[in-house]
Amino acid sequence: MTHSKVKVQEFTKLCYSYSLISWIFSLTYNLQKRLLEFCFSDRLNPVVTTEDLYDKIHKIPWEIVEPPIIILDRNVISKEIQVFNPRYPTYVLSVSGSIQNLKTLFDKLKSTTMWSVESYFFIVEVKNFCENADEVLKLLWKIDLLSSFYLCRKSDSGDLIIYNYNPFTNYAPYPWRSAETTSQEIAEKGTLFYQHFDNDRRVCHNITFDKTKNLRNHQIKTLYPLAVPKATRDNVIDVRSINLTLIRNPKEPSVDFLFNFLNITPSPYFIHMDAVIDASKKGYLKALASGNYDINERNMPIASTNYEYTDILTYYKEIKFSIITQKRTFLAIINQIVSEHNYEIILFSIIVILSVAIPILIHNYFAFAIQNEISALLAGPSHYTIDTLQNLFDYRYHVFYDQELHQDILNKNIWVTNDDKKFLHSCGYEKLFDCSKNVRENSTIACIYLTKLQLPYVKRLSNLYVSKIPVFTKYYAPWTRKNWALKKKFDKLGQRVFDSWFINYEDRKIIINRLKKIRKKERIEASEQIDEVTENDLIPAYKFFGVSLIIALLIFCVEVIIEKMSTHSKTDHKQTMTRVEPKIERSKRRKTIKKYKRNRNRRS
Repeated sequence: MTHSKVKVQEFTKLCYSYSLISWIFSLTYNLQKRLLEFCFSDRLNPVVTTEDLYDKIHKIPWEIVEPPIIILDRNVISKEIQVFNPRYPTYVLSVSGSIQNLKTLFDKLKSTTMWSVESYFFIVEVKNFCENADEVLKLLWKIDLLSSFYLCRKSDSGDLIIYNYNPFTNYAPYPWRSAETTSQEIAEKGTLFYQHFDNDRRVCHNITFDKTKNLRNHQIKTLYPLAVPKATRDNVIDVRSINLTLIRNPKEPSVDFLFNFLNITPSPYFIHMDAVIDASKKGYLKALASGNYDINERNMPIASTNYEYTDILTYYKEIKFSIITQKRTFLAIINQIVSEHNYEIILFSIIVILSVAIPILIHNYFAFAIQNEISALLAGPSHYTIDTLQNLFDYRYHVFYDQELHQDILNKNIWVTNDDKKFLHSCGYEKLFDCSKNVRENSTIACIYLTKLQLPYVKRLSNLYVSKIPVFTKYYAPWTRKNWALKKKFDKLGQRVFDSWFINYEDRKIIINRLKKIRKKERIEASEQIDEVTENDLIPAYKFFGVSLIIALLIFCVEVIIEKMSTHSKTDHKQTMTRVEPKIERSKRRKTIKKYKRNRNRRS
């Protein structure tokens, strides 16, 4: 009897223990649900949760309108997860197994279309109380989930504990308190925080806070393009001892300005310049797409960005491209004709012109056409300027331009045929730099390059001309890796800088000042142009006019000879007819008299 009583008591204790655990779990899930309702009701559209949590939480009635819920099966596949949602979902996921299972779950979620680091993530511990807080939050930080919370319960009560992690500083507002951690990585890079939730709405006041407010010299892996010797295109070299001021122009706007403003120390990694040039064609940088680096310091073309692999910073820069050519004046053209052709070729050209002109002049029917062409040539301007792409095409220039402009030029539909495209030359920065130098010696080439880099040549060399209006205006921005936690912070500051036009202020100031100096120099040259033209300068013009006069005299002589020959033949014909006509008349009279006599004799 005593033995049976003992068994009944043990069974009663066991039932009480199970009922207590069930009550604790029920209370914990109820608190979790109330936490979502109190503090995140505006973010519960929709809620993504796992099957095990849905079965437990769904039984507890909502105090608000029940939000749409997306349930993930074991394979993290759901028909509803592909449906478009106007807002980022809130994730409520369970840790029912190892941390590796949770990592696998996140790897699958990242491949869905609705994934974003802007979402809120609640990781609910089911079995191990709060033992995995540091490991779970470390995993969440590695995938840039700043808005994440770890929910668990104490082993000796049903109190709900909320854990959070600040990876930048040891700051968190009250009532957050610092928690001990066994993870050395978390202790070195940030601080683990926790607080209790006892079904009080006041916890919502500081449950979320800006973790990026103070970054405390947080290091960012930054890629700097550089012509690195003995390195392949995809190689990234860690050279942290180099002084960045040696390769960066302090007056040139770059993301370094944002780094200094946010008190961030960039961790420099150098990548080959050719890799950056290739990336502008593909639309992404392989080093950023891998997720191992944070940002590329160089501004990249926004239009060619492939948003599937990379993202852009809201730190836009306006870059203008202009045409630089050699000035085309009357004296320069005459000098070129005389210098490039010897007198034998000029004499041969005269013979060819005469051989063509004489037959045309013989037939006066074509004279008006020649006269119109000559009048049109004489009425034309003594010089011309190249200000548009159409001008380049009309005057048959060989055009050298940046590789990034190739598709933009083709889209203009000016150079259409294959023969036309032979005049287009896409090239890199080094060749464009040489082109700006060579254009002063070669009048058949034109360069389309950065306006602010071309103006110094025009200012220094008087025989160069830059188009009055830029032919292309493109926008550039630094590339970042996808789902970067600090991108939102940088975007806010970059937008303020862009709206203030500070980022383009230096470029505009340089361009305006140089244009003013160039225009002033041109006005001075125009006012002194008469004094500068000497007899020596006009020698080529004298030669040209002399040759033209000789050609005109020859043509005039030919016309006179032809006219004389034509007049002489008409006079001879008239004289011949004058001598022959009386004889013909006398002959006719004799014939008439003879005929009359014969007729009279017959009648008699």
